[in-house]
Amino acid sequence: LGALRFFVAAMASLISALYITFGMLYDTKETQWLGAMVFGAVDAPGLLFAAFQAPPFAMVAVVALRDLLRQVATTYATAPCRKRAIQAAVAVLMWLMTVVVVGPFATNPGVRGSAAALLLGILFVWTPGLIAYAWATAPLSTAADRPIVRSRVALLYDKYFGLNGKYFGLKVQASQLLSVVLQAWTRLPLLGAFVSVHPLLGPFTDLGRVEYYDEGGSPSAPIFWTIFAALVVNALYPAVLLVQRDAFWSRRAVAVVDAALDLVYSAVFFFAMLTNGVFAAALPIWPLATLSLFYPTVHVVFVCRAIEAAAADLTARRRRAGALKAASAVRWNTTTARQRKSSVRTSMALTGRVEDALPLWKGVRFAAVALGAVA
Repeated sequence: LGALRFFVAAMASLISALYITFGMLYDTKETQWLGAMVFGAVDAPGLLFAAFQAPPFAMVAVVALRDLLRQVATTYATAPCRKRAIQAAVAVLMWLMTVVVVGPFATNPGVRGSAAALLLGILFVWTPGLIAYAWATAPLSTAADRPIVRSRVALLYDKYFGLNGKYFGLKVQASQLLSVVLQAWTRLPLLGAFVSVHPLLGPFTDLGRVEYYDEGGSPSAPIFWTIFAALVVNALYPAVLLVQRDAFWSRRAVAVVDAALDLVYSAVFFFAMLTNGVFAAALPIWPLATLSLFYPTVHVVFVCRAIEAAAADLTARRRRAGALKAASAVRWNTTTARQRKSSVRTSMALTGRVEDALPLWKGVRFAAVALGAVA
């Protein structure tokens, strides 16, 4: 979970910084051609688009980083020096990723005056500010010893739609169908056109100078087929895993596959487009395309939280069930005492089995609908 959180936090922070960078470049006459790689020929100022695009990704970066710092603090609560060292390394690496990508724009000869000042502000104010805010608001290691206070809405959500919830299968089908439709309808046509126009890809330094067609470079088709394969897996895995009665496969494995697919839709696509100079695809500005990047990114954060919460809930229920069983054995004769029927989540914690697994015909129905959306 720590690696997932760091990757999402660093990527979301980088995306927010790049939106501001290209917005500034688009609004500067000498570098407008660079900003047009993202904004095209829109009439509105680039920074106006950035004002709407950057904050959501910055918020995701803060939440993911705060969760990571809290995880490190509770894991190494008895080793404060090691804890601080890991937290500092996380912060530095996250800042360095932004410096490596945004830094070259700041060294462009056409970037002068207020534009240069804004780029330096991104490197030394915006990204460090996100890191500092997450660090300042992250729970301390002592938070693990305090009782967890959760709202009624959160408790109801966990009961019915959480990883151990009663309607978890229904929620997975709805969210994964939305994901498949969103990614298939926004990414596949774009990637198909990209592969057709650029069948071979060269190094980043050749962008805009050398085009590879018959020889040299590396094929671009694997980018398309990676996203396509992820969509096919996304359409099939609920039908394969949710029908299982073993809680490991129908709950925890589902969450892991879900997070892995979200990384493909967000990180793999983003960095593939970014490193090949397709900045308009890496940093979309129109609502549906932006949602196709934002949704899987933020979903990884909530999947990590769900895995943690579900594991803690199952552990607590096993402990509580064991204590009640011991108490009843002392107070009453266990052979005649009438035991109350366990809840769905408690039964899952004790037996490792799911009582209401998805029927096979519903899994097949989902796969058929999802594959139809991909086709």
